[in-house]
Amino acid sequence: MKTLYALVLLCQFAWANVPTEQLITQYQTIHEAMASNNVEIAAEQAKAFLEVVAPWLEENAEDPAKEQMVAAQTGATELALANTQAMASLTFGHLSRGVVEFIRSKSPLHSQWQLFYCPMYEQSGADYGHWVQPMGIKIANPYFGAAMLTCGSKKKWA
Repeated sequence: MKTLYALVLLCQFAWANVPTEQLITQYQTIHEAMASNNVEIAAEQAKAFLEVVAPWLEENAEDPAKEQMVAAQTGATELALANTQAMASLTFGHLSRGVVEFIRSKSPLHSQWQLFYCPMYEQSGADYGHWVQPMGIKIANPYFGAAMLTCGSKKKWA
């Protein structure tokens, strides 16, 4: 599955600048770890996201979507400190909110990234149950991981 993910990611970023490509690719690495219930890897990958987002924020100071990446940076900072599945899921939601809203503001990305939503996660008391995956990839719920890997539904970018 990781090979397929890598091929999809390479094809999707033909239009994107390298830092944006790195940001969303890094988010997907975190997503994979969360879907596999691997908090330790998710925390490590959140640290790697922070290494990519800082220069992106500096280089894209005038980008109207900068606020969304600041929010994603905050979520990644929290996730990097997570040591339980519950804390990792909550902070992944904060990271996802920033990434989802970033992609929402970049309409060329809508045809390449699918928005998903898990209502059960929000019903459990969490504040955000959305995430994104490359188009054409089977649903992999990062909030409940292996326990409910296919829970969720596709949403429109509207």
